[in-house]
Amino acid sequence: MRDALTAAPIAWSEQWTAPSENAPFRYGGAAGPIKDGSPMELFEQLAALTLRLGVRGLASADFIDDGERLWLLEIQPAARRPPSVFFDTDDDPLLTVTSTLSPMASPRPRSHANPKASAIVYAEFDTERPVAIGPTGVRSPIAGIPHSRSAPICTVSASGATAADARAETAVRSRRIQTWLREAAL
Repeated sequence: MRDALTAAPIAWSEQWTAPSENAPFRYGGAAGPIKDGSPMELFEQLAALTLRLGVRGLASADFIDDGERLWLLEIQPAARRPPSVFFDTDDDPLLTVTSTLSPMASPRPRSHANPKASAIVYAEFDTERPVAIGPTGVRSPIAGIPHSRSAPICTVSASGATAADARAETAVRSRRIQTWLREAAL
């Protein structure tokens, strides 16, 4: 049994960049949960750090993987900003699962049965956001607002058999939106 101050991993995810001329590390999207091969020592060090910093409740930790080492970027409490990698599903609701835990209970790891991904679609040219974006899995479009090249247009999401499949489907949906925008601009 765990005490109220013990951290427990719920899931691992991966994020990627969508580089542009002026923003080489611009956020591209995230997919998860993924099966992680990180050593247990990494999680133990992260748990000790969150305890030392006083982090309580649901939180995320972002790392950069340079191929040799993981570099900690931030630990973000969910109460301040829910991470983009909280992929809730009807059959595996993260917030319901964690909010019903007693202080002595351990959260269960996320299921790998239904991986999800989401990605930001950025404008490839100066345009207006369309009245409606029709493809399935599109969130946050704002109609009729002019914006410049590289501005975010919307978020696309998808499911897949694996996190990589879900990520690939967000790329397909992003390309469809870019094509649709180019055709609408003609």
